[in-house]
Amino acid sequence: MQWLRIMRSHLPSAFEHGLDPQQGFATELIEAETDIRAGIPEWIEIVDGIGLGTHVTHCLLAWEWLTMKAQAQDAFAFAQQVREIETGFSYMALDDDELIGFLWELPQADQACIVEGLTANKGTRLWNLALGKTHSPWHLYYMEKLNESSPEEYLNNLRETIPQQWSNGLPIIENLLKTGSYTKAMEMVQVTLKSLQTKNDRLQDWTPETSLLVTLVSGYAYDQQSFYHEKTLLDYWQKIAEGLGKAKQVNVLEIQNLAFDYCFDWSKMFETFANISVAKKTHRALFQSWRDYVVKRATPYLSYGYSGYGLTTSTSPESGWIHWLLDSIVEAKKGAPWFQKKVTKWLGGLSGDRRTLGEDFERLRLLTHDLQKIQAEQPQLTPTFDEVVIRKHELSAPDDASRRSYLQRFASKDLWIQVMDYWRANLHQFVPDPLDVHKSDYTRHAQWMLALKEIAPRDYGTLLATWKSEHHRRSNLWKAMAKAGL
Repeated sequence: MQWLRIMRSHLPSAFEHGLDPQQGFATELIEAETDIRAGIPEWIEIVDGIGLGTHVTHCLLAWEWLTMKAQAQDAFAFAQQVREIETGFSYMALDDDELIGFLWELPQADQACIVEGLTANKGTRLWNLALGKTHSPWHLYYMEKLNESSPEEYLNNLRETIPQQWSNGLPIIENLLKTGSYTKAMEMVQVTLKSLQTKNDRLQDWTPETSLLVTLVSGYAYDQQSFYHEKTLLDYWQKIAEGLGKAKQVNVLEIQNLAFDYCFDWSKMFETFANISVAKKTHRALFQSWRDYVVKRATPYLSYGYSGYGLTTSTSPESGWIHWLLDSIVEAKKGAPWFQKKVTKWLGGLSGDRRTLGEDFERLRLLTHDLQKIQAEQPQLTPTFDEVVIRKHELSAPDDASRRSYLQRFASKDLWIQVMDYWRANLHQFVPDPLDVHKSDYTRHAQWMLALKEIAPRDYGTLLATWKSEHHRRSNLWKAMAKAGL
């Protein structure tokens, strides 16, 4: 890069012949930055700045530290000098980790001097911004040192940063819990929650009674470790509610907590909703939020262009077989007979036109794959159908085991036959038309024909005869067919 070449040409004395003690390493760098800006064409935009890296940062810090010591200046004077150097840069930036590491390596007495100076000057123009930003290396260092030497001051400083980083409210809540200050702790929960809601648009009107927090913060990426802070907030909130004697809220928060632990374990969640008493309205809202979330996580993404067809219609999100399965489990009056009736009716009404199936195509793929797994003891004789049509490699969700366990118990014995009967009767209409081709690549067409041959050989023969008549001049099509063994 041009800026790197300019820096190398501008700083030979710093790295080869030693620094000018009258000028200093930092001055050399600032002058280098001036030349960098002058040497970069106007059409080049520096977005993230120019990081100096660990070695150059260490050289700068070591030089300034030795200079301060030679001038009999204290450690805070060194910190002041480094901060002034930082403010002198327009595009350059010190390496944050190296800066923090360098400060931590200083003698304890010097570190104490720096912390004392930062505390006395944190409101000044030079330090206000550096100590006020939660991601600033100076802020991170200062807060860690305060936590060591002055926990009360540390918590007071944390309180000011909650609007920037909502999880900074958690240590304050924890401290209030230890002292039994439940009312103040509840107030701090609300402050912390407000900051969390500001960071996530989906939480704007959220309360523990309206929906499960885990379904709103995790989206499609669920990992318990990633939501440690959210879970901790709920834990503290529940303990505070217990301390204040709010039994109803305790139960709601218990469900919220267990949902983080067992969201994809259906039996655990059914047990949670059955055994923990909450208001009917709350129970309905929380169960619905869980049900809709696991359905979305299980149902494959709608990759409209993958099979070569566009979609013209979309079905209701509550018309899917997973919704029916969940409802048949929790509502005793429905049960397996109701579920079987709903699925049979659904299969019987499915269109044979891929373009009008909407989300039902994705639901059917998932049902087919789940039934294949349930039928695992039987030999699978349709490998191309599984890979090309069902695309089983795309179908994976955290609740697979739970969902299939209940499907096996509630599905009729002939459901597998019903599903495959649909595919056998309609798959020939799903095969991509040779007229729909990109750069004369017919690989996908041949794969779908091979899948058709596996489950409906008669339809394969009929369609093949049509292709031979209508597309006999498409040599690349027949090369692709031959390559597929057709």
